[in-house]
Amino acid sequence: MSQYQLPIILVVENEQDPSRRLEVSLGRIGFEGVSVTSSQQALAWLDGQNRESRPVLALVDLHLGDTLSGIQLGHRLSSIYHVPFFFLARQASEIQNQRVLRAQPFGYLILPCEDDELRSTLTLAAESLVEREREKVVQNPVVTPTTDDEAILVTDLMGHVTYINPMAEELTGWPLAEARGQKYQKIFRLVDEKGSSQPHEPFGGTGKSPQSTVWLLPKSGAPRLLDERSSTLTDANGSLAGLFIAFSLDKVPQPIPGRIALPEFEDYEEHGSERRMAAVVEAISDPLFAMDNSWNVTYVNQQAEEHLGRPSTVILGRNFWNEFPDSVHAKYYYEYYKAVTSQEPRDFEFYHEIQERWMEVHAYPFTEGLLVFIRDITARRSAQERASKLEKLESLGLLARGFAHDFNNLLTVLLGNVSLARYSLPGEQGYYQSLDAAKQATEQARNLVQQLLTFAKGGVPITEHVDLNAEVIGDVMRHRNRQAHIDYQFHLTEESIHVEADHEQLERLLKNLMQNAEQAMLSGGILRVTSKILTATDSMRRELSANLDGHTEYVMLEVHDTGEGIAQTNMEKIFEPYFSTRSDANATGLGLTVCDSIARSHKGFLTVDSRPGNHTTARLFLPAIRQQWQANEEVPDITPKRQRPVNDPPRVLILDDERPIRLLMSISLKKDGYEVVETEEGSQTVEAYQTALTQGNGFDLVITDLSIPNGMGGAEAMQQIRFADPDVIAVVSSGYSDDPVMANHTQYGFSAVLPKPYEPSALRQLAHRLIKGEQLAID
Repeated sequence: MSQYQLPIILVVENEQDPSRRLEVSLGRIGFEGVSVTSSQQALAWLDGQNRESRPVLALVDLHLGDTLSGIQLGHRLSSIYHVPFFFLARQASEIQNQRVLRAQPFGYLILPCEDDELRSTLTLAAESLVEREREKVVQNPVVTPTTDDEAILVTDLMGHVTYINPMAEELTGWPLAEARGQKYQKIFRLVDEKGSSQPHEPFGGTGKSPQSTVWLLPKSGAPRLLDERSSTLTDANGSLAGLFIAFSLDKVPQPIPGRIALPEFEDYEEHGSERRMAAVVEAISDPLFAMDNSWNVTYVNQQAEEHLGRPSTVILGRNFWNEFPDSVHAKYYYEYYKAVTSQEPRDFEFYHEIQERWMEVHAYPFTEGLLVFIRDITARRSAQERASKLEKLESLGLLARGFAHDFNNLLTVLLGNVSLARYSLPGEQGYYQSLDAAKQATEQARNLVQQLLTFAKGGVPITEHVDLNAEVIGDVMRHRNRQAHIDYQFHLTEESIHVEADHEQLERLLKNLMQNAEQAMLSGGILRVTSKILTATDSMRRELSANLDGHTEYVMLEVHDTGEGIAQTNMEKIFEPYFSTRSDANATGLGLTVCDSIARSHKGFLTVDSRPGNHTTARLFLPAIRQQWQANEEVPDITPKRQRPVNDPPRVLILDDERPIRLLMSISLKKDGYEVVETEEGSQTVEAYQTALTQGNGFDLVITDLSIPNGMGGAEAMQQIRFADPDVIAVVSSGYSDDPVMANHTQYGFSAVLPKPYEPSALRQLAHRLIKGEQLAID
């Protein structure tokens, strides 16, 4: 991003909360966020900036509700202001709209997104934009023609002429057709006033190039006094590409010295060719080596000396291969050999094991041997690897999302029918054991799907007030199979610790941390789980002050083991996907990645301290629900919204496109005396509800699936139902846990949420609470 004075990103978002969060997040990850709430403000702000202070990128809300839509603003940003933009969407489905695609945004961001996702996405985008702009720029030399009478000669890296203009044809006596492909020294022959040949030494600096007065020996005719200026040419990647020479007749005529004669071409070409070749490449900033046909180094530039850490006096005359590890010789000798034998340039990359750096090599053969320059491309390789990793994560996220929805539907049917069978069969122990085993396996499958979703950024938490000690640590303590060789210790606060969290995700995080601890103590040890509230005077709070909001109370969940620890070289990689220090076949390298994702999605963070051979301590920090909030916390209002005669059964309307799920829901609810009407598409649901309302026999509860393929889904159906009946009581249920409707169901008019898969008892309990205002005693 060196071409921008400041890495500014313009945020155009008409909602204050997302806008403010984005601006804060951008500041945390090293960008300067400028937020506006409308297209008019965005355009006005851009009009007040000069070209140098315009933003690197713009983030544009797709749902701008003012003069210009998000799509229209995007068109204007790119076409008029030349500012690339990302669209901000709430759901992945929004970016598949053809009008959105035609706007040709640089990319998309699905809100809400975490700092790490924002940082990697925007940093890679900025790097890509800089590279794109660099490729657009014609790498012109620092000298340009000043008059129409100036002659131009251009060569490739090997000094072969690629172009001369008509004036150069006239001065040299060489037509372009004959000059193209010739060594430039044959076309552009220079001598001084004593008749000595002048090796051409191009200028490699910046600003105005120096000038020299020399005599040009044309193909035929008298010598001509010239003023000439020149520079090296580089390609879009900054690699040396050739020479640019501008020359013209000297304005002050001088008599031709009698000592100037026309030397033979062959003698002239060979004279000082190595020096000329060195002069061509001396100015470049990459390490440069020249070697003869026996691989002996004949020339190095200053950058090569710095690269090897030795002066040229030590390097010159030594075998080139002695300067690199044996692995480089073994793997890449063929590339150099091919360049020499074929007399064609070779480009390739290699890994320098000692320096732990990736290098890019350009090898160019010439008469005396081989010219090699090397560029450090470690940063570029790292960026490519990050981009590849992001692509894999995005692909995995899409795969996991679709997989989870379908699989959760199947698990709902499986878990539900196993549960129904468990309570319907005679009380024989054999039946119960088999069904309990099937139910337990189904619940494990559900947890695996949720873990995959969390890792793939799809596990948006469905939060509620959770007692960390009783409902998370307590549940794990009761149900975890403990290892006989490990001493389990639990040090929990006497008072309750409440957090706003997804109960299942916190359990998953704790189980992952405990599993890591157990696997680090195969020979035995102590596993200690601790919970505490970080007070203002707590030393750990002071140590972590940079990561904690000073106005927020935090709780800490700590898992400590006395195991083998983690090597210091691996500490920076422990949160990376697929990284694992275990070698067994079941090691996925996803455990800590999932834990980190869960922590960040709950507005907290995870730290890991370790001493090899001694211990590892993982700590989760989460915002606490303050004590005064807990004191005033009220039991949710579960008073019935409709009153029916005692003998009139409550009515429930169901929307789900899967027949087995509708059947399971119907059987479960009818068990408690409900009247159930099933629909499989949203428009049917709306029609059924409106008809019942007009007939005076309305529904007490609506339970809708969120996504209906090729039809109206639950959210859209709910909008139409609420228009007819603002007091409707509805539950949204889905296998998509990452949909905003599931995480913020009340904003979409739903009274409760029921994630799939679920047990029939959970469905019955929820229906009973919402309709009758009381808890159901499940048999």
